[in-house]
Amino acid sequence: MQNQVHPGPSQADELSTRVASSALVVMLGLAGSILFGLIRQRVIAIRFGTSGVLDAYTAANGIPELLFTMLAGGALAFAFIPIYTQLLKTASPDSANRLFSQVVNTIFLLVLASGTLLAIFAPLLVTAPWGIGPNFSVDLQQLTAEIMRILLISTAIFAISSILTGALHAHQHFLLPALAPSMYSLGIILGAVLLSPRLGIIGLAWGAVLGAGLHLAIQLPGLWRFKIHWNPGLGWTDPALRRVAVLMAPRVVDLLMARASIDWINANLGSGLGEGRLAALRYAFQLMNTPWTLIGTAIGIAVFPTMAALAADRDISAQRGALSGSLRAILALALPAGVLLLVLGKPLIAMLFQEGAFTARSTDLV
Repeated sequence: MQNQVHPGPSQADELSTRVASSALVVMLGLAGSILFGLIRQRVIAIRFGTSGVLDAYTAANGIPELLFTMLAGGALAFAFIPIYTQLLKTASPDSANRLFSQVVNTIFLLVLASGTLLAIFAPLLVTAPWGIGPNFSVDLQQLTAEIMRILLISTAIFAISSILTGALHAHQHFLLPALAPSMYSLGIILGAVLLSPRLGIIGLAWGAVLGAGLHLAIQLPGLWRFKIHWNPGLGWTDPALRRVAVLMAPRVVDLLMARASIDWINANLGSGLGEGRLAALRYAFQLMNTPWTLIGTAIGIAVFPTMAALAADRDISAQRGALSGSLRAILALALPAGVLLLVLGKPLIAMLFQEGAFTARSTDLV
């Protein structure tokens, strides 16, 4: 029997330092993203407040987000990064590039096919009793279907961008992916400022498409830096791609149930609660998510590629140390942040958003 080699103090310290440094980069990037996100929310609040058209946008956004989450969001990152990292460490860059290309091509085809079907049946998905807007007026239902079709375009772009994010994380590069969410917010801000005066809420939807394009574009230099090459092959018989699919499957089911309960059910019930309720829920959820995004997501993004590399090395002891340290850091930072948000919620909402179309009633709703 072989004795398992445990990391010495210097190795453990080096690992902790690397995770902490990566987390700091991600946290700074996410802090910038949160700042841009708050500016985005303020611009939207001033222009649309808690109006019926923002209810329509909120409802329409749920299905594209559900599609992205299932096929190209957390489920894919969970499955892709460990296999891709293992190929980088134990095989060759060519093998890793081949898997990257196969995942990009497969996910894009799945999103394209699913998005096309969803676009065709958008009116039914809105108006059916089990749909996302059964209690909206006819005009709002038509608007919701139109917005959904536009936002499905951004989902296809995000699918590619998220795979590139995973590849860059596997290479222990976090700066460009950390900046990408700010670019998404910038696109929406431009849509709200430049397009919405002429197109109304539709301008906001096209801003989201622009933001998705910017989210992808800012990460493209990482392709050249790390020599990540794309080719058009599908490789559906490749064992590495099949392992990604096997790892994805249970996570897809888990995320489907979680996101459906958040987005679909909220939209279905919220459409009958009166004007502004869905929009208010959107503002509240995004504010509530701020501490988690800044703290939990930053540390999780930073530690996961390291955990994947340690798994490839079968270093269980180091994995436990990295996970334990990360959980302690999350608890130490997130609990005080949550308490502050609870205590200062209403004054914070009024300070951030109460202007223009966002009235005192909107503050109370949120």
